[in-house]
Amino acid sequence: MSEPLRLAAVGLVHDHIWGALDHLRADSRATLVAVADDNAPLRRRVIEEYGARNEYTSVDDLLAHESVDAILCGSENNRHAPIVEAAAARGVHVMAEKPMAASYEQARRMLDAARRAGITLMINWPTAWSRAINQALTLAREGRIGKLFYLKYHAGHNGPRELGCSEYFYSWLFDAEKNGPGALMDYCCYGADFAAYLLGTPQFVACAGGKFVKDYDIPLDNAVILMQYAGSVGIAEASWTQIGHPPYYELVLMGSAGSIVAGHHDDAVTLVTPEAPNGQKVPAPELPRGRDNEVAYFISCLLEKTSPDGLVDPEVGLAAQQILEAGARAVKDHTMVPLPL
Repeated sequence: MSEPLRLAAVGLVHDHIWGALDHLRADSRATLVAVADDNAPLRRRVIEEYGARNEYTSVDDLLAHESVDAILCGSENNRHAPIVEAAAARGVHVMAEKPMAASYEQARRMLDAARRAGITLMINWPTAWSRAINQALTLAREGRIGKLFYLKYHAGHNGPRELGCSEYFYSWLFDAEKNGPGALMDYCCYGADFAAYLLGTPQFVACAGGKFVKDYDIPLDNAVILMQYAGSVGIAEASWTQIGHPPYYELVLMGSAGSIVAGHHDDAVTLVTPEAPNGQKVPAPELPRGRDNEVAYFISCLLEKTSPDGLVDPEVGLAAQQILEAGARAVKDHTMVPLPL
């Protein structure tokens, strides 16, 4: 049996990183050897709970002293690009948390650096590991609902701070430079990723949003991005002011022969067809081993020398980032933005 891959965690301020480290700890194909972050308490947690041996304050320092195969990046969105560029310069693969970056230019830099160096770059979208979402995408791509003409994804809760996210996390989510424009970047990103994957690049993007409810200093707390395609439309909804759960995280797909509704946490999808106008439940199978969580799939890609595909493909992530950038411009300038940028 070959030696486990040597992984490092760089950036610990995105709360998704802790789930990734849980998955890494359970996967015998890789081991965590080092960690880098500005925050000493977070570094100490990784050493004490996850067994990293060495700690650093920067990716450059870590890469100068450690031999690693890959990095799990849980930094602020605007730090993804320099981390990927530093890693790529040393031939180190990277899995970065969603969205790809804080801006389209940063995302473009990431993909360019990965291509030049020939490294694997993966963007972790939690929706990629949902049984129901995967089943919905499979049914749509198999043509079970005919030609897709309408896509909507709603994502909402009462705000990162109210939800219980760590201060390390929400403090930069509220920073337009580090995150992007608030809820638009944090939650419209999911709908943009679905649209980029299923429909491609839209012709025009419009957006409505604002800070409607929160009484503290943040960018947008609600946003809706509208994507106009030649023969279809995409909608990405985001709310940081939603009370309660339903609707929580829900994908709706409509086609010429039916529709699909899938909740992120469901174990089945609702398929509506002329034969079943009230809908029928279609069970969502378990995801195959090695593709059932972000770290397992990232490691599988590295060991099998395959490229990440589907929602986590960096090409799809870049297309989603272009939609988000257009949405941010549209809501700021009260206009429709043509694509490509």
